[in-house]
Amino acid sequence: MRAVGVLDRGVARYPRGGRHVIYVDGEANAAAVAGTLEREGWETSVHPTDDAWLVVAGCLRVVTRQMARENRARLEALALAHDGQYDGWESAAP
Repeated sequence: MRAVGVLDRGVARYPRGGRHVIYVDGEANAAAVAGTLEREGWETSVHPTDDAWLVVAGCLRVVTRQMARENRARLEALALAHDGQYDGWESAAP
């Protein structure tokens, strides 16, 4: 059974998973970003890399153009506030 979504320009949209990527300097910044996102309802994981810390944030939402713009702006600002960089997102196929 498929979840009921909303209409965007007459096309039914259904919730699907999305994965957002943020790179930050230092474990403390990574933990702060992850903690903020978890309080906002995101699922997160934190991973060290060779030269930065990677925060992966996931959610299950109805994807619309407006939501994508709002998420990008929010995550770019959050990354910047923690000396990091938002590296984009990908959405699971419907």
